[in-house]
Amino acid sequence: MVNPNAPSVTITVHAGRNLVAKDKNMLGKKTTSDPYVQIFAHNDSKQQLGKTQTKPRTLGPTWEQSFKIPLDLILREQQKHNGGPNSSLLLVIYDRDLVGSNDAMGSVYVPIDSPSSQKWHTVTNGAKPHFCKNASGELLVSVSIDKPLSIVPGNMIPVQSSQIDVGLAWDADFNLKNAVDLDAACVALDRNGKFLMDETVYYGNLSNRNGSITHSGDERTGESSGDDERISVQLNRIPSNVLALYIILSVATPKKTLEQVRSTRVNIYRKQAAATGAPGHNNGSGSGKPICQFVPSERGPFSTMFLARLARDSTTSDDWMLCPLEVGDPHARDFGSVIPHVKGFTRDLLPNIDIDAGERIAVMRKNGVIRLRDFGTRSLREEFSQTEDVENATFRELSFGLAWDITNGANIDLDASILCLGADYSLKDQVFFNRKTSDDGAIQHSGDERSGASAGDDETIRLKLSDIDPSILYLGITINSYSGQELDDVSRASCHLYDTAAKRDIMTYTLTNAQELDKYTALLVGCLYRTSGNSVDWMMRLISEPGHGKLAKDLLGQFQNFLRNNPPPEPEVVIEPEIDLSYTMPAFKPIKEDEDIVL
Repeated sequence: MVNPNAPSVTITVHAGRNLVAKDKNMLGKKTTSDPYVQIFAHNDSKQQLGKTQTKPRTLGPTWEQSFKIPLDLILREQQKHNGGPNSSLLLVIYDRDLVGSNDAMGSVYVPIDSPSSQKWHTVTNGAKPHFCKNASGELLVSVSIDKPLSIVPGNMIPVQSSQIDVGLAWDADFNLKNAVDLDAACVALDRNGKFLMDETVYYGNLSNRNGSITHSGDERTGESSGDDERISVQLNRIPSNVLALYIILSVATPKKTLEQVRSTRVNIYRKQAAATGAPGHNNGSGSGKPICQFVPSERGPFSTMFLARLARDSTTSDDWMLCPLEVGDPHARDFGSVIPHVKGFTRDLLPNIDIDAGERIAVMRKNGVIRLRDFGTRSLREEFSQTEDVENATFRELSFGLAWDITNGANIDLDASILCLGADYSLKDQVFFNRKTSDDGAIQHSGDERSGASAGDDETIRLKLSDIDPSILYLGITINSYSGQELDDVSRASCHLYDTAAKRDIMTYTLTNAQELDKYTALLVGCLYRTSGNSVDWMMRLISEPGHGKLAKDLLGQFQNFLRNNPPPEPEVVIEPEIDLSYTMPAFKPIKEDEDIVL
């Protein structure tokens, strides 16, 4: 977290006028530009502190974008390149080119030691690497300095605001190269310490069941301005069974850490809840009063960080407390791999909480691969480790569940099916609503649900992997809209693969509001396949390719072509060799005596 005694600088880029033209018209004359502004602590620094949107074809752009920058981050960058701090920030104007490199349009040095409400600053030619020999015009900029509340890990702060927002922002690498994907998630536990997937929000599930927790959507580059991802929590609407919410940040890009993404910042705001609506991208610096800001790069080479916890102040109360955590993990790249850690942080609320070191769920992206036994129960993993006979230690039974709700008063008919292929990708068997059992008896369909009115899963397919015909190597999981609705429009449509005996999810996927399913009525969800040289050890690959058709056979050719063109890769989820179960809440630290903080 930012030094609690250090202020931050908020700089607002309002507008520009009479800027230099860099783009030619059809006659070869330079008449316009596509300007955007980058913020740096020093001319030689490559650490971008902020970046506005690009305004196309104008020499008088209006941005009205604000950037909140920790003062200690500014001072560190200036110390690195200048040998000491100075009293200005550098704003560089660039012309965005779709082909070739972007062109500098001039520079402005904005004083931060004497903040101004609004002031026009003359654009100068600047210096290399941002030099522009014919710069012109002015930038309208305002600067303010804010001191955050003195909040540190271990504080327990009462929350009276009806809404808490968490904004995640980072900047693309210099010149938009080497994009890094960060993900924010809000993970929910119930009053018994059980992980609640339906109440957890992340890029694949943008809203919990009643809409009280929402996610703005996935940003994969950091190229947007303001907050790239935002989570909103309406505390007065959280379901009564939810005890605690954990805000978690992860680096999805392999081999990258938070320490390397130095521009990353996470702001927590308090605000009054807005009118209820569908989740959407709330870009920009955001409204509401800032509570605190985290700079994860300062904490070390972690790939995941537990930022903060929102929890009821007792298991019987509806009052909420905020506690900053700022604890990192060097292995995990998604929240699904750190559920044991989350439960460890909950021991102060539930001393007898059951923690299984291997409890995890695959938060998979397209083309992601996992080995199923890595996601088994504690007893199953022990069997794998204690026997050389893998067949006797495999999953007893897996189930694929498909659920949806009545949509706009209309009954919807979705169908889940399995396509069984051999080594040459030929169709060996299939299981669907009109053929409920495979020839070997290992795969069984629950039957056709034609409305979505049932509670829980509307259709279920059970798979006894150890009994599947050895000549079958690939099991394609498909979803079809028999009634013809586009899959992204079906209310609360989702699917999951789970351990039938333990009733524990291995993988989940949300269909509703998935933009890639717009205009499509079918989905090739994924493929279960045997590992090389092992007839009983299975992998799961998330394919997530949309298609068209009322029946699974309509996706057969698409499935076969995918397998031919995409050889199975290695699993993407790296399992920690030893899960550390010692994670606990930071030692309690009272709030400073001279501060009475209530959020």
